[in-house]
Amino acid sequence: MDSFGEGSSTATMNFLVDMALSPKTVNVLRNSGYEAVRVNELGMAKSKDSVILSSFYGHAFG
Repeated sequence: MDSFGEGSSTATMNFLVDMALSPKTVNVLRNSGYEAVRVNELGMAKSKDSVILSSFYGHAFG
């Protein structure tokens, strides 16, 4: 898979994982073949949910 499914020939489900969930959740998703990123990996660990969602609404990660 390329960067969060962009340009791939098959649909990829992307997960944006909130800080309330364990980093293990991201590992399980990635190991299952999904694209997943935890908000702290994007430098948004202390951002409000509304800011995080508005930043990514309608866009692929990355």
